[in-house]
Amino acid sequence: MDNIKNIWSSTNQGWRHIIGKMSREKQERIIYRVDNNLLSNPLYENVKSVLDWGCGGGLLSKVLLDKGLDVYVVDLVEHSIKSALNYSVDISYSQLIDEDIEKFKYLGPKPDVIFSHAVIQHFPNYDYFTKVLKIWTEDIKPNYISIHVKLGEETKSAENYKKEFLNGLIFNEDDLIKDFY
Repeated sequence: MDNIKNIWSSTNQGWRHIIGKMSREKQERIIYRVDNNLLSNPLYENVKSVLDWGCGGGLLSKVLLDKGLDVYVVDLVEHSIKSALNYSVDISYSQLIDEDIEKFKYLGPKPDVIFSHAVIQHFPNYDYFTKVLKIWTEDIKPNYISIHVKLGEETKSAENYKKEFLNGLIFNEDDLIKDFY
C-alpha cells in the first residue's frame, strides 16, 4: 500500500480544503452540499460536540463552529491541522492521525458525532476502512457517525494513488451490524 500520509502531504492543497488555495465558489458549493445533505438532518438538533475526521483546512470545522457546536479535529497531515486551527480558531481539540492506523488512539473528548466529509473514498483499501470504523465504533463510540461521500463533478485522483475498493460504498443497517458490530 502506498504511504497514505505522504500522498496527502503532497496533494494539491485545494483538494485538502486549505482555504487560501480554494476559490470562494468551491467553498460555497461544498458548504451548501454538506448543509443540505448532513447538517440539516434533525439529529444535529441534539448534538453539542463533533469530531471532524479528516478536517483538511478547517472549512467545514468553521461551519460546525458557526452552528454553535464544540469541534474537535483529526487529520493525517500536520499542515492541514495547522491550517484548520488557523482558520477555525475556536477548535477545542486537535490530533494528528498516526500513519499506521492500527496505532492511532484518539485522546480527545468524546464527541456526539463523528463527521467525515469527502474522506472515506480516499482510504487506500477496504482493510483501512474497517480499521477506521473499528476506531470509530469501539474506541470513540459517538452517538452518531455522519459520513458524506460526494465526489465532485470533475474529481481527479492524486497521482500514484491506487485503491483496492470502490470509491463509494453503500451499506444497509444489516450490512453494518453484520460486518462492523
